[in-house]
Amino acid sequence: MSRRSKEDEDGISLFPFLSVLACVIGLFTLLITAFAVVQIDTEGVAQAEELEHVAAEIVEVDAELADLETQSAAAGDKLQELQQLQAELQRVTAQLDQLKAKTPAEAAPVDLEALRAQIKALEEEIAKLNEQVGALEKQVADLPEPPKGAVVEIRPGGTGVDIEPTFIECRSDSIVLHEANPPKRIPRNELATNPDFLAALKYVAAGEKRSIIFLLRSDAIDVYYAVADIARQNYARNGKLPVIGQGEIDLSVFRRENSK
Repeated sequence: MSRRSKEDEDGISLFPFLSVLACVIGLFTLLITAFAVVQIDTEGVAQAEELEHVAAEIVEVDAELADLETQSAAAGDKLQELQQLQAELQRVTAQLDQLKAKTPAEAAPVDLEALRAQIKALEEEIAKLNEQVGALEKQVADLPEPPKGAVVEIRPGGTGVDIEPTFIECRSDSIVLHEANPPKRIPRNELATNPDFLAALKYVAAGEKRSIIFLLRSDAIDVYYAVADIARQNYARNGKLPVIGQGEIDLSVFRRENSK
């Protein structure tokens, strides 16, 4: 059997050490990626649950308003019926007064007891209707204020780079420049030529840390594709952020946190 050379016996192999080091680096990379994805998903789910809760409350209040409006309409019908009964009572009372004013010779045979019974029945019916109208009017007076549209708050989150955002909202038929004061709406058919929108693209393209954040409504996919294509043609960096619901967008929290 041949013997190993002295050079082979003295050499040291680094292969096992490098393999272990590469595995450890890969493991750390996976952990960092998983942590970032979980953080982003958790914030998005929490915001979606909050908006769904607000939407459910709005639906419940709308149902109560519809029920009370039905009762208010019923109160109106009862009031009209009450007015008719009051008019009938006045007519019968006037007729009775005329009969009483006549002399016994001129007076025709009249069943006064029947007239008194009719008047009493009418008065009792009017009293009941007055009670019903009063109760319904109280319910109408206690109606809550119509619910205001839910506000969608845009909050900073995730592990994105430090950027200077320009917010543009994508709607079904237009976009809204939220950096304008007040925010300016631009119809879809004017996107390619509107000077304010083109100026915003030029401003973003001129800064390394500037970027457009398209706030994407669920019914505005086509508008988003159109404005994103125009932004790319003008070398303006951009990204998108889905907006849940159709409430008014509130950027105050994002700007306050981003300014710290």
